[in-house]
Amino acid sequence: FPHPAVRVGETFAAPWLDRLKGPSEQGTIVGSAEISGIATQTARSRMLNEERAYVPLPKDIVPARGDRYLAFQLGPVLENGSQMVEPTGVLEVERAENGDASTVRIITQYSNVEAGQGIIPIDHFTLGNDARPAPLMLGTEGKVVFIAQNSVLPSLQSYVVIDVTAKDGAKVGDQYTLFAPRRKVLVKGHGDETAMVPEERVALGQVVKVTDRGATLILVDQQNPSVKLGTKVRLT
Repeated sequence: FPHPAVRVGETFAAPWLDRLKGPSEQGTIVGSAEISGIATQTARSRMLNEERAYVPLPKDIVPARGDRYLAFQLGPVLENGSQMVEPTGVLEVERAENGDASTVRIITQYSNVEAGQGIIPIDHFTLGNDARPAPLMLGTEGKVVFIAQNSVLPSLQSYVVIDVTAKDGAKVGDQYTLFAPRRKVLVKGHGDETAMVPEERVALGQVVKVTDRGATLILVDQQNPSVKLGTKVRLT
């Protein structure tokens, strides 16, 4: 059946690079809307799938029943001053309030959804069903600057972030080859003699999210288990 080259769910679950402290306009998860029948000393902060929660929505947004928002937590700050933002779940508005906090239901979880996390409206997915990657020579180059979940050996379906931005022309659906560049190596047993070894393909990643600070790839093919920070990438 007709389908886009990038799955919508892969885009929603993808971490991304943003400004320090995350998106400028964001709401906040206040806490669970479920009323417990047992008295507790402290309010429970972690929420479960299908649980209802209270959220003051971002400024200048008129809430409507059925609207969906992305919950997120802040990740590490990188050397360039940008901060990683990691999605934790998708929330759907059940009761919209003007002035009071709206009530949402957690309909999808990628990680722990907790009180205090931020929320933003979900981006509209605009990639058409007929868009498919085509071979390209001498594409834009960059490097891996973040690996999701601190994976030691990222493999298929893992997320990595590269330092190629929307300003560099990166678009959802683009494919980048991760590679080890040509390099000199010493020839064993021949003193200082060296040999030039060719570029070696490591993996293939597809862009699922782009910002003005970086692009997020999901690994769709892999030849060598050597994806790490600093790995070179090229638009192919």
